[in-house]
Amino acid sequence: MKKISKNLAISLIGVSILFNGCFSDPKEANNENFSKAVQQYLSSDKQKLNCININFMFTDDKKLNNLEEQGYLQSKIKKVVKSNGVFGFIPGAKKVYVDKKVYEITKNAKPFYKNNQICVGKVKLEEMLSFTPPTKVFKYTISDVKYSYSIIDLPSWAKTKHIIKTKKHTFKLTNNGWEF
Repeated sequence: MKKISKNLAISLIGVSILFNGCFSDPKEANNENFSKAVQQYLSSDKQKLNCININFMFTDDKKLNNLEEQGYLQSKIKKVVKSNGVFGFIPGAKKVYVDKKVYEITKNAKPFYKNNQICVGKVKLEEMLSFTPPTKVFKYTISDVKYSYSIIDLPSWAKTKHIIKTKKHTFKLTNNGWEF
C-alpha cells in the first residue's frame, strides 16, 4: 500500500510539473515570455534591423565605402558635369567635367534591394538582458525590455561580420501576452 501511494505521489508531482511548464501564463513577466515576444517582433515586418538604408544622394562616402567593402555596393569613376561649384548643369554656365566616384548596387545585392534598402539575412534574438517590473500607465501595463540580437543566414557574398547589437523597447501586456 505504501509503495502505491509513493508512486502515486511521484506521478502527481511529475504531472503537475509537466502541466505547469506546458501551461505557463503568457501574461506573466518572465524571460521566457519576453523572449517569445521579442523574437516575434524581430521576425515581423515591423522591424528592418536586417536592412541597410542606401540613399545615394544623401549618404556619406564613408558609409558607401564601408558598404562596398561588405559586398553590397561597387564603385567606379565617372565623368560628371560641374558648373559654378555644384554638380549638375546650370544653363549658360561653362561645362567642366570632373571625375567623381559613383556607387551602384552589386549584382548579388540587387535581388535584395527595394525602396532604397538592402535587406538580407534573418534577425535572431541572442539574449534577454533585462526587463523592468510591469507598470500600469493609463489603461496599459508596460515593461521596458532590453535584449541583444544578431543577423544570421547572410548570403555568402555578404562580407558582413557577425555583429551583436543591443536594443531596448517598451512592450505592453495584451490579452494574448506581451507585444511590441
